[in-house]
Amino acid sequence: MNEEQLSENFETVIGKFRKYSLTDYINGIKNPFYLIAIGNVLLSTQSTSCIQKGIEIFKNAISKDEDCVPAAHYGIAMSIIKLRQQNYKELAQKELEKSV
Repeated sequence: MNEEQLSENFETVIGKFRKYSLTDYINGIKNPFYLIAIGNVLLSTQSTSCIQKGIEIFKNAISKDEDCVPAAHYGIAMSIIKLRQQNYKELAQKELEKSV
């Protein structure tokens, strides 16, 4: 296969992946611990939209498996604290209480 064919194949494969959004990818993940890991990565950013997406992912993890609930609730609490929206202390405390 020459360089031109490789480039065409690469563009074809990339085009297939571009049609899927992050949400589609995340919805396909069955293991809630992977979801928590992704949520933690999003939490480590400074982007408000990424942190909010992380909260959605933590909630998705909770819905998939009750065993991961403490870690997911902790992630939601840390996200709430990082966003510092109205009543964030009370909301974060409620999530932390759910995690223990």
